[in-house]
Amino acid sequence: MSSVTAAYLDQSRFRCLCGLCHVVTGTQVCLVWYVVCSVFSLLFGIYAITSKRHKYLYPFLIITIVQQLVCMMMASIILIFSFISFNTMRQIIGHSLDFDAPPSTNITLAVIGGTVAVCVFLSFVHIWQAIIIYRCLEYYEAEYSSMDDLFSRVDPTVLESRSSKMAYNYHYDLATNKAKVIFKLLFRWRGSVWRAVYVEYFIWLCAYATVSCIYRFALTTKQQGHFEDFIAFCDKRLTYIPMNFMLSFFVTVVVNRWVTQFANLGMIDNIALFTSELVKGNDARGKNIRRNIVRYCVASQCLVFRDIHLGVRKRFPTLETMVAAGFFQKHELEKFKECKSRYAKYWLPFNWALHLLNTALEEKRLDGDIARNAIAQEIRSFRTGLSLIWTYDWVPLPVMYPQLIFVAVHCYFIVCIFSRQFIITPTAANYTAVDLYFPIMSSLEFICYVGWMKVAMELLNPFGEDDDDFDCNFLLDRNLTIALTAVDDAFDDLPEVRPDMFWEDTVSPLYSEESAGKHVNFYVGSANKAELPSDVTEITMVPHPQNEKFDHYIQNPSRRRRGSIVSVSRNQKHRETTSDTRSTRSYATSILNQVFRRKPSSSIAEETVIANNSKPRASTDIGDRRNVSYLNPIFTVERGNEQNSTTTTVTVEAPRAGHLQTGNVKDHINRSKSFNHND
Repeated sequence: MSSVTAAYLDQSRFRCLCGLCHVVTGTQVCLVWYVVCSVFSLLFGIYAITSKRHKYLYPFLIITIVQQLVCMMMASIILIFSFISFNTMRQIIGHSLDFDAPPSTNITLAVIGGTVAVCVFLSFVHIWQAIIIYRCLEYYEAEYSSMDDLFSRVDPTVLESRSSKMAYNYHYDLATNKAKVIFKLLFRWRGSVWRAVYVEYFIWLCAYATVSCIYRFALTTKQQGHFEDFIAFCDKRLTYIPMNFMLSFFVTVVVNRWVTQFANLGMIDNIALFTSELVKGNDARGKNIRRNIVRYCVASQCLVFRDIHLGVRKRFPTLETMVAAGFFQKHELEKFKECKSRYAKYWLPFNWALHLLNTALEEKRLDGDIARNAIAQEIRSFRTGLSLIWTYDWVPLPVMYPQLIFVAVHCYFIVCIFSRQFIITPTAANYTAVDLYFPIMSSLEFICYVGWMKVAMELLNPFGEDDDDFDCNFLLDRNLTIALTAVDDAFDDLPEVRPDMFWEDTVSPLYSEESAGKHVNFYVGSANKAELPSDVTEITMVPHPQNEKFDHYIQNPSRRRRGSIVSVSRNQKHRETTSDTRSTRSYATSILNQVFRRKPSSSIAEETVIANNSKPRASTDIGDRRNVSYLNPIFTVERGNEQNSTTTTVTVEAPRAGHLQTGNVKDHINRSKSFNHND
């Protein structure tokens, strides 16, 4: 027993890596490394499947092959060791199974055979898994290559920007604000905060785990005490960096710049519509004038985007490529180059467009200066917006500001690697009662702060090739196509003027069957809900004392004093038909209403748009339509004065709405019979 104890106390036997660390520490490090590699490969495998990118399947494939080799090696080692030293294997099995004596030969052979069979089976499973993963990798690679070939045949410039995809448009998913929709949105990858921060987060997490392992397993007790003092020092001074203030101010400035640039990208629609409407002439000369006016405007936009947008610059590396794309003609490019200027000539095509307006005015294709100025004003607004986004690119935010934010955020989380460690010494002043090993709260803080910074960096220059940057190539194509279509194909091409379906009939637009069952929120003024109490029969109308005080006509003794008494007579039928239907209906009631709703008549299938047709339309047959009555209670007004006792009765209509429930009706009505507005 003493020899065993002595052997156990001989720590030199249980050292590894040339005596640098204990074997227990080495085993723990190997376990952590294995778990990290497994999680790393699984995450990459999930991303490869969701994004269909073959290269991200390699870590998962390598881990699968390594596991297959481990299973084969285990089976081989067990067989070889059993063949060489069968008795030792019997003792090992007996010790593992807690037998009092070494097991029999049959039991030993059964255990060895079962273990080898399981290892071989797992090995074949991993081989089959590796084959499937490799074939999936080949499929994604072939699909990627075929898409490259397709894009290269369609347009060589598309292949250059293929890696830049548009951000995921989540507006359709948020059409209904339900919890499952929000959770579905959280798990989107493309353009998400997870995609923006996962690289930095993984690096930070590895650094945190490394420091944690060193602190827990590699340091002595005295060294751990010094390190805990350093942790307390960092944690106490971590608030010296005002993260919230710096990030919020920076993001506000960047978002304001982004919104301004987005609002001034430039849509050609107004110029095209005004040109198509005001520049007359269906001959070839008139068409060319209209087409050239709008094309010159789009060409100027293209010139601006070439200098500020990387994607447009790749598409049009030279001015000759603009000729090939149709934004310029060859003789126009020569004229453009003849104009010598040391500054950018974005203004020159606009100058041509305005001169063409003068030419159209001289040729009587414009009805005077008003029409010419209307088009010129739209061109001016279009050019002003392009000039604004060009100046934003010319004068960016001072580079020290993004540098400051970048350094502050990253230094903050470098300090967090040390300050957020869990203290494991019970006697330490800052001892952590709950040791979670994994920094949950620090991870949430990292995702929020770094994601916040990434948002600002993403919006800092929207004319790049990131997911959420402006797709100016699409905007150029769209503007050129719509402009030429509006001034040429759609010029003077109107539908025949015929009576509409509401001709001499009630305007009642149709709904789809699903939409007709939903409540329509009619707009009425909020004060329209007020109603006279049921016991009010008269309303006395008198002048306001303030007005009477400053009225100089009051001094005239022959002046009649104004005053009216309004008698209220209520329409009982109206009260019955316009009862308060604003109360919330139960779900069962709404279902019953849909079941027993009167179906549309067969006139739905009949022709509805016929000139001067007086037959009933389908819109009058839709059932379950909310009955909105505009009938009003009748008031009788009696006008009287002191000098003349005659009474004049006038019938008027007052607004009608739901009945008001008042707390004390008599106090509000009293002698003056005033109108009650209390809800």
